[in-house]
Amino acid sequence: MITKEILEYSVSESDRFKMRVFRGTFENIVAQEIQDFIVNNQVDLAIIRIPCDKLSQLYKLDRLGFPFLVADTLVYYYVDLSKYEPRILKNNNLQFIKCESYHREILNNLVQAIFSSYTSHYDSNPVLPKETILEGYKEWASGYIEGVDEGEIAWLIQQNGKYVGFATCGYKEIIHEAEGVLFGVLPEASGAGMYSDIIRFTQGYFKEIGFSLMKVSTQIHNFAVQKVWGREGFTLKNAYNTIHINSLINYSQVPVQSFTITISQEDIINYGAISEDYNPIHYSDEYAAGRGLGKKIAHGLIINAISSKYSGMEYPGNGTLFIGYSYKFLKPLYANNEYFVSISFPKEDIIKGIYQSLVTVKDSNGELCLFSYNDLLKRQNRG
Repeated sequence: MITKEILEYSVSESDRFKMRVFRGTFENIVAQEIQDFIVNNQVDLAIIRIPCDKLSQLYKLDRLGFPFLVADTLVYYYVDLSKYEPRILKNNNLQFIKCESYHREILNNLVQAIFSSYTSHYDSNPVLPKETILEGYKEWASGYIEGVDEGEIAWLIQQNGKYVGFATCGYKEIIHEAEGVLFGVLPEASGAGMYSDIIRFTQGYFKEIGFSLMKVSTQIHNFAVQKVWGREGFTLKNAYNTIHINSLINYSQVPVQSFTITISQEDIINYGAISEDYNPIHYSDEYAAGRGLGKKIAHGLIINAISSKYSGMEYPGNGTLFIGYSYKFLKPLYANNEYFVSISFPKEDIIKGIYQSLVTVKDSNGELCLFSYNDLLKRQNRG
C-alpha cells in the first residue's frame, strides 16, 4: 500500500478546487497500489510526478481505468553556493523588503498582475475551474510571508518607491539547502535585469548565512527564466513529468443519485439473446467455479444498459446520446445479489449539452465492483 509520505492529501488544493486532491512523486509506478489508494481514499484528483527518464512507465497508468493526462514537464536547476560567487546587482536602486503580514495585499496585487496569463499544469486540466488557478498563486505566495511557517521567506522589491516584483523562497537549515519557489517582476519593469537581480540577491542572501545549495524550478516552456538561470550559475539537474489522474470519485456538479439493483437470471438470459454472448461463465455455476469465479456471473455490460436508461430517462434526460465510455471491472457481478449504484456528474455543461457521468457499483459489503466513465451529449430540440 502506498504510504502517506508518497501520496499526501493537499489541503490547500482541495479547499481551492472543492475536490479531494492528493499529491505524490514516484520513481516506479505500481498501478494496483495507486488504484487501491484512489478507491480507498475517494480521490478526485491525484497529481503525481515521475522523472522524465522513467516516462516509459507511463503506459502502466492505462491499467488504472481512470482518465489521466500529462499536464506539464517540470525542470529543476541547481547552483553550488559553496563554489559560486553571486554577481553584483545590475540595478543599484532596488530595495528588498522582507514581506510581513501587513504586506499581504501588496503581494497579492503583484501576483495578480504578473501571473494573470501564466500557464501551469493546472491550466492543462479541463476539470479545474480556471478562475481559481490565479487565486492559488496568491495563496501560494502569501504562504511565504514571514511568520507564517518556518523555513519560508518572501521579499517585496521596490524601485524608486514603487513595488515592482517579489521573491519567495523555502529553505532547510539542517541540510543548508534553499529553493527559489516563486519569483515575479511586473511586465513594465522587466527587461532591465530585474529578474537577474532577484536571483543574485537570493543567492547572496543564502550564501551569506552559510547555505551551500540552491535550486529553482519551472515548467519546461518557460524558456526566458531558464536562460537567466543559466547565466547566473544554475545548471539543469532534474526533470519530471506532471500527471493528473482525474478519478473524480467524490466530485459531482449535481447531486449524486443512488439506488439498488438486482440482476436476475432472466436479465442474463435476455442479454445473452441480444448479444449472442453465450459464454458458459454466465450460465454454468460449475464452469464458472472451475475458473475461480465461485459461481456464474452476469454480463458486465448489463450495467451499461442500466446507466443508459438513467441518462436517457432521468438525467440529463430525453435526447441524451452516449458518445463514449470506459469501464473498469474490479469484481464480478452475480445474479440475484443486491448491488448499490451511484451516478455522479463530474462534468456538466447545460448550454453545450455536454456531460460526463461516473457510475460506480458496490456489493453488499461496500466493496467497489466496477466504475464507468460515460461521455454524454444531450441533443436540443431544433424544431
